[in-house]
Amino acid sequence: MAKHLLSIVLYILITIILIQPTAISQKSSEYESLIKGIEDFKGGNYQEALEGFFSAAKKLPNDSDIPYYIGLAYLQLDNNKKAIAFFKNAVDMKPEHFDAHFQLGAALIQQDLYDEAIKHLEVVWEKEPNREDLGYLLGFAHYQLAKYKKSLAFLKAGATSDKTIESLTLYYSGLSEQRLGLTKEARLMFKEVITSNPTSTVASLSHKFIETQEIEESSEKRLNFSFTARAGYDDNVLLFPHNKKLDFLKQSKQSSAFQYASFSASYMLYTKPEGQLSASYSGNQTVYDSIRHLDAQTHTASLEGLYRGHLGSTNWEIRPDISFNYFLQNYNSYLSRYSFRMPFLFSESARNTSIVEYDFHVKDYKSNPRSRDILSITSSGIDDPLSEFVEKRTATNDLSATFHEEDRDARIHELGFTHFFHTIDWKHYFKIGYTREIANANGKNWDYWSNRLFAGMQASLPLNMKFRGDYIWQKYRYRNTNTLYSSRRNEMDRLYYGSLSKDITKNTNVFFEFTRKRNTSRILVYEYEKNIYSFGITFKH
Repeated sequence: MAKHLLSIVLYILITIILIQPTAISQKSSEYESLIKGIEDFKGGNYQEALEGFFSAAKKLPNDSDIPYYIGLAYLQLDNNKKAIAFFKNAVDMKPEHFDAHFQLGAALIQQDLYDEAIKHLEVVWEKEPNREDLGYLLGFAHYQLAKYKKSLAFLKAGATSDKTIESLTLYYSGLSEQRLGLTKEARLMFKEVITSNPTSTVASLSHKFIETQEIEESSEKRLNFSFTARAGYDDNVLLFPHNKKLDFLKQSKQSSAFQYASFSASYMLYTKPEGQLSASYSGNQTVYDSIRHLDAQTHTASLEGLYRGHLGSTNWEIRPDISFNYFLQNYNSYLSRYSFRMPFLFSESARNTSIVEYDFHVKDYKSNPRSRDILSITSSGIDDPLSEFVEKRTATNDLSATFHEEDRDARIHELGFTHFFHTIDWKHYFKIGYTREIANANGKNWDYWSNRLFAGMQASLPLNMKFRGDYIWQKYRYRNTNTLYSSRRNEMDRLYYGSLSKDITKNTNVFFEFTRKRNTSRILVYEYEKNIYSFGITFKH
């Protein structure tokens, strides 16, 4: 399983003991070819080096170093089979030729001949257990043979000064511990891989294995839930127009403190390392102190899937989601919404992750809030064009037809892209993205398309604190002239969000949040701004 999931490049550092011309006691012509071969090898001219070594072999047929050098040259030329043959020749000529045994074992591993490789590497281990990279090679070979205890012993006893080999040693130590059921120890080892060499391929794989372990642990307790309670203040609950020309519309009670509570639960229906399926429910209640008719309640039921795979070095996930939302306002039916989401996530590298997502929503409003708003405005007795318009329609019994264009029932399509620049452990990230939204409403006043640009970041701080910030810019273009105001409604939304949170325990978190929203519109009645401040606590289990 590990070999299938973890197809990584086996790095082997070739230890070469080169003979220097000064080390050769005889300067006769029989050594000239050998010296030239060594110099060509050192210069990276491996084919020329082979010619020198073969020439030397004719003159020095009993020298076991020469087939060893020939084997090294063939390794550099990616000809493992010939390299193996000459390394074997060297150890046959000289059984205590430990360099040849070492390189022979490494080459055999590259050919997946693990049992044979171990025999030669253990010859070296008996005499030179501290040889560079020997412990990794023996540990890797034993791991491929499912001998996890022996693998772990060699990996932990081995020595290396190479950063890549060090990462691989830690990584396969973690895999061996995982196979032996030492889950906690394995996780610590994978975290050490990430810390020691965060940009490496095995660091990315270690991160994925930690995620898989967490999924497997969560599957043991299939039921998970969370509870959030918060209190806050909203300075424009009713979204009264911001423009001073429309101050006459404002009421004394437009801002309010509020209390909010939410509960969510999920049940894992199916889980495997390659995917999972879960069902969830969430509900929340908002209560306003001074504007009680806007008290809101929401219920959501969803079915969520996940399937992950690999394409080369790229890890990908598909997370389909179908859900049903039911909204109540003042404890009366307000809106139902059916949604389908299809995010496709792929990790280009250990620090770069992208999401392509398609969403589809069907909104069904249970009443027409816009008609109530208009009637409440006209009841103020203010002499304005809107009042005159509504009075005329009322007199002709044509008001219902007019309000039909305010029907906000709609089918909404969204297609977006988000890219994350992040650390291996996702404690810090920066994101940017774009979403295109198209709404096809029953009433032509609510037909629109929009472009949404957004950016955000997260930073982990000392004392188990975390800061998050987001900015969203969205421009709406309505496709039709508004029948109420005889003008085309184009708008621009800007949202600023910031939060500071702190983990109190493993399962408990406290937070403070601030949200500012500013909307500008060609139709002044739709133009508003609002600020929301809140603090609260979240408990998860």
